[in-house]
Order: sequence, then C-alpha cells, then structure tokens
Amino acid sequence: MFGIRSNVYPPVNVKSLGMAVLLLVILGQGPVVVLNAQGYGANFVIDSLITDKTSYDAGEVVQIWGRVKWTSGTESFQVAARFKIRTPSRPLIDVGRDVWLFVNKGGVGFLRGAWIVPKGAEKGSYGIYVCAWVATSSRIVYNRRVVSTIASFTVRSGDLQYPSESWRRIWYVYSDSPADPWVQFLDSTEDGSDLNFDSDWGRGRVKYGLADKIGSVSSRIVSIPPGSWTFTVGGDDGIRLYIDGELVISEWEDQSYATYTYARTFTTAANHLLRLEWYENEGDAHVSFDMRQSGSAHDGPEI
Repeated sequence: MFGIRSNVYPPVNVKSLGMAVLLLVILGQGPVVVLNAQGYGANFVIDSLITDKTSYDAGEVVQIWGRVKWTSGTESFQVAARFKIRTPSRPLIDVGRDVWLFVNKGGVGFLRGAWIVPKGAEKGSYGIYVCAWVATSSRIVYNRRVVSTIASFTVRSGDLQYPSESWRRIWYVYSDSPADPWVQFLDSTEDGSDLNFDSDWGRGRVKYGLADKIGSVSSRIVSIPPGSWTFTVGGDDGIRLYIDGELVISEWEDQSYATYTYARTFTTAANHLLRLEWYENEGDAHVSFDMRQSGSAHDGPEI
C-alpha cells in the first residue's frame, strides 16, 4: 500500500550534500517532532534541520535537509514527512509531496525538500515546519500530523535580479506544460557581457546534462538611448519577452526555431528591465536575442 516516494529535487553536488549530512549529524537542534508508534514497537524523533543558505531572492531555491532518528522499540518503520513554510503574513505553504523513507531499527534517515522562492514573494522572515507520521507496509499506525517549527530563512527580494553588466539566467527543468512550465530549479548563472546572443545547441546538451525538458528565465537592465528600437527574439521551442514587466512578445508553444520582432520608440534615455523566458521541450534547442536602433551601425546600446 505504501511505497517509498520521493520528490524531484534541484540537483546538489556531492560535496554540498555531504556537508549537509555532516552538519545534521553534528548540529542537532534538539527534538523537533517525536513520533511514538505505541503498540507497534518503534519511536522516532526528527531532531535537526538545516537550509543551504540563510537568505534568498526570487527564483532561487531553498534546499532543506532534516534528520529522522530511530530512538527505541523493536521494529523498523516507514516515516513520512512533508515540509511546510510559514510566510511573513502567516499562511502555511506545502513544500512538494509527502516524502517517505524507511528507517531501520537503530538507524537514521535523512529528509530532503526544496522550495523555489516565487516572483513577488514577501520580503522578511520565513519559518520552516515539519509534518510527519509513521506507517507499516500496510497501514498508517501513527497519523496525527504534528507540525512544529524547525528552522527559518529570509527572503531579501521578491523580484528578479537585473544586473547591468550581464544576463542573469535562472535554469529550470521544463514540466511539459506551457501553462505551468517550471517543475524544478537547476541553478542561476551570469552569462557574459554580450547583450545580443544566439545560442544554438541543436540536439546536443544544453546544460546540466539535459538536451530536452529545460528552460530559462534571463534578466538584465539596459540603458537605452532615445530613438526607435527593434527587439528580435527567437526560440525553439517557446519564447517570450518582457520589457519593464510588460509582455511584448509571446510565442509560448512548441515550435521549430522562428524569430519574432517588436518595435518601440523611446523618447528619453533611461534604464529598462528586460526579461526573456524560453523553454525546450524535445528535439532541437535554440534561443536568441537581438536589439538594435534603427539606422545604427552597431548592435544594441553601448554598455
């Protein structure tokens, strides 16, 4: 009835994971949730938890590790848990699905969860809670879902970061659904100083070993002189462009590589926020961006 289930989590390198486990072993925070399967010969405690950082921005992932420890009894059991996050305005948010792990008699197990800080998230302090219970292979024997605080972190900014000297690209696993595209955070990178780019991977690997089911949200701030400007973006598959938060190009669907343009006249020199979203479902992968002033001999504004 109960198989061991796990979430899809952002990848973490072995060194980071090993350090997390070591810190969990060393830095126990005292009992957080005690699970007493009375009559079934097992007692467990979730007694420590850490996050990979203490503060985050929108689009970054909060990685959570927790320790489950067998404390007494005569049997091994499955322990199920789900992390919850308390926002500054107090509502609780579930983090993924229930995570099941088998804890042997006298043993220790480790829980892992991950939450992507959404765009527009409240600034301030967030609490992490745990909700856990115990089951045999055929039935839940302790199902009172105990919720208790175990850690906290801070959201510095609910907005995407817009660097002036490079694109900031946040990479995700694509969900196979344009309406809800990002299923898993991968990483955030600074992608050189070139404003205009043409990245054509064909059927090769794009990043993180993935050739398909991958996408990105790229952002930067650009000082644009007055005049008429043409923005050209290309995508295989979906592509969309925002300028100062306004969606100006939206071709958010599976397609062969194609380019799309948008023209705007700026009356004064000013800084403008660019956000380019792209996903690759299957087959060839290709994304491009170009902006240039009408009659200009060079590509893009001087940066």
